[in-house]
Amino acid sequence: MSELSPMMQQYFEVKNQHKDEIVFFRLGDFYEMFFDDAVLVAKELDLTLTGRSCGSNERAPMCGVPYHNCESYIARLIAKGYKVVMCDQQEEANGRTLVRREVSKVITPGTVLDENMLDETKNNFLCSVFFLKMSAGVSFCDISTGELKITNFSGEDFLNKLKNEIKIFSPKETLIGGDVPDNFKKFIHKFCSFGFRDAQKDFETNKNDIIIFLKNKLNLNLNYQEYENCFTNQNSFIVSRCLSMLFTYLSETQKKKFDFIKDVKIYEGSEFMRLECGAAANLELFETIRTKQKKGSLIWVLGKTRTAMGKRLLRTYLEKPLKDVNKINERLDGVEELINNILITDELREILGRIGDIQRLLSKISFGSANCRDLKSLGAAVSTFESVKNLVKNMKSEILQDIFENIDELRDIFALIESSIVDEPPVLTRDGGFIKKGFNKELDLILEDMDGGENLADKIEKKEREKTGIPKLKVGFNKVFGYYIEISASYKNMVPKDYIRRQTLAGRERFITEELKTIEARIFSAKDRRIKLENKILSEIKQEISKQSERISRTASAIAKLDVLRSFAEVSIENSYTKPVIEKSDILELKDSRHPVIEKILENTNSFVPNDVYFDENNKSIVITGPNMAGKSTYMRQIALNIIMAQIGCFVAASQAKIGIIDSIFTRIGASDDVASGQSTFMVEMNEVAQIANNAGSKSLVLLDEIGRGTSTFDGLSIAMAVLEFMTQKIKAKTLFSTHYHEISKAPINGVRNFRVDVKKNGDEIVFLRKIVSGASDDSFGIEVAKLAGVPNSIINRAKEILNKLENNDIKIEKSSQESPKNNKFFDEIFLKIKNIDTNSLTPIEAMNILFEISKIIK
Repeated sequence: MSELSPMMQQYFEVKNQHKDEIVFFRLGDFYEMFFDDAVLVAKELDLTLTGRSCGSNERAPMCGVPYHNCESYIARLIAKGYKVVMCDQQEEANGRTLVRREVSKVITPGTVLDENMLDETKNNFLCSVFFLKMSAGVSFCDISTGELKITNFSGEDFLNKLKNEIKIFSPKETLIGGDVPDNFKKFIHKFCSFGFRDAQKDFETNKNDIIIFLKNKLNLNLNYQEYENCFTNQNSFIVSRCLSMLFTYLSETQKKKFDFIKDVKIYEGSEFMRLECGAAANLELFETIRTKQKKGSLIWVLGKTRTAMGKRLLRTYLEKPLKDVNKINERLDGVEELINNILITDELREILGRIGDIQRLLSKISFGSANCRDLKSLGAAVSTFESVKNLVKNMKSEILQDIFENIDELRDIFALIESSIVDEPPVLTRDGGFIKKGFNKELDLILEDMDGGENLADKIEKKEREKTGIPKLKVGFNKVFGYYIEISASYKNMVPKDYIRRQTLAGRERFITEELKTIEARIFSAKDRRIKLENKILSEIKQEISKQSERISRTASAIAKLDVLRSFAEVSIENSYTKPVIEKSDILELKDSRHPVIEKILENTNSFVPNDVYFDENNKSIVITGPNMAGKSTYMRQIALNIIMAQIGCFVAASQAKIGIIDSIFTRIGASDDVASGQSTFMVEMNEVAQIANNAGSKSLVLLDEIGRGTSTFDGLSIAMAVLEFMTQKIKAKTLFSTHYHEISKAPINGVRNFRVDVKKNGDEIVFLRKIVSGASDDSFGIEVAKLAGVPNSIINRAKEILNKLENNDIKIEKSSQESPKNNKFFDEIFLKIKNIDTNSLTPIEAMNILFEISKIIK
């Protein structure tokens, strides 16, 4: 390549350090991209590709976007998984051939701050994972809200627990270090953007900062050496390496230390209910399985929150239901008190709707990227805090009193913003005009210079007339000479010696003075001085607010919690929910339980049929039989959803509810071929069954829907019965087991009860009554369901003929002339072998022998 121009040399110095990122290089009012970056961005964003001379005989491909509107372009690139480097001018050009430029920040999927790139209803997490032997430390950081959550996993099943945790938090980007298992690499490759780090190198880079950070944020009263010793045991070691990767990466991308992290929590997985085997997806907590829409999910029903902070916290509650009886009851008591004070609840709804996203505003202020409108939004939010406190100050429940105590009215912050920022500030600060008069004396003088040119001229004119005694002395202005003093020729003998002649005209002379030159310079430079000073004042205001970030963050958290509890109260009133009794027991009892989502969808028809459920230490499993579409899956899901609602602190869709704490929910509902990994429907199903069998416990709720469908009838039946027996007698989990294998309902397994979905049959027609009643179904009504689904009558009629022959033990169904008699004999022999089996008295060894004989016949 020929010799590069100085500017292009500067570009390549940056690009060589950021080869895997797209460099946005500031040139005047545009961010420009060059060479491969330009070609890529032009294609991805449908921009015009141009060129620019970059040295002798060289022309670089180039495309650009306006710097004041770059966020929308960057958002589209980030959404596609790219990383963007912002390289900004650090000084004004002022005639320089080359201005100094530096990387101001690196924007990646996990480090986004701009609200246009973020979903206000969910956190934007950057994950960091460090592996050591059979353990892993993991952190989830959202820099847009200042939240950091830290935990670790160990033991034989640590990897599954880690994967499940990552699925729950759904990070946009993951940093990985240590001895990374291949299995995890495959998992994370499909899940989100990721990169590998040298954890030990990162730790040595910022060990001191980690120690100071942990000491300040966790309020641990340890000396330096004690912190050093903390890093010698395995858990501390993996957590410290995990944090070091996170902090070093944040330093590299954000170009600042970690003071923007306000809310740090070290948690144990045992604090929360585990939602395993895709339970969140299968139960449609956040979106529907088929359409991936929020409408039709549980969060759609419960989401009456009024603030962005409340929306995110509600999602966190659903991701992490509680296990602590006292904490659950604290939330329920708060909800109950809000229900009993409906007028206050309604007033809170209106006020909370005026509160902006304080958490993300605070982060923008901490990063220095907030504009004046952001500050006014914060001020508007703060102005409501006194009213919110007054509404909850007389509440008696512990959680509402705690919220009251943690809401700081922040009057000093409100006064600062209100006295400094104009009521309707401009979007951009480059033209000034956003600081109020009276806030800063120096700025007021500059504004006088800008607004008072004529007044100053009048004052000088009056002063100079008195000084010289020349009655017709005038002070004027033109674009060529600027300000001047004009005196008629008849008074030229009275002109003071310090006057400097500038121009001679017919009958008059024009002069200037040093004072007039100084004033003129002040007036001409006033706009530039105003913009610089206003930006300096704005920076100082943001620094002052940042100093109070702990108070603001604590208040924001309290507002979010109040918003969620108020939302629970609203939906509980609206949908006639009941306060559950939460206790430490083996009892799970729901009277007249409903599916909270389906009943909402059917709200206008009022057609949802409620059902009961009961478990205790002697009644561990329920087998549910009945036709497809009758409501078996709905029944199972509504039990799980009501438990989740109860353990996040919401009232439940039932007339009565008593719930002994459930520590985990496992679901095996529906399956699909995993073509990418070569796994069939049955293999996917068995993987999930294996995970449930290996991880469920006596405090688990297990939903098993149609186990064994993907293989032969006898294999499927055998596996289904063995799984039910294992879950009931060995694991002792509360198990809801739906099946079409009617033989299972006859299995003599202690702790298992049989229920069916009631169906009314009238000739060839069936009506689903949706009621769960005691006893097993003796018919799957498959042909009737097929007819309801619209299967052609010719198929339906033929199916009835075949079914009739099978039921009469006449399996010599008409065959084509191409089929051999040998096949008829083959099926007859197998059929007779099966027909003579007494399943009620069959022992396991006899079953094995029969299977062996059938296998011999087939072979």
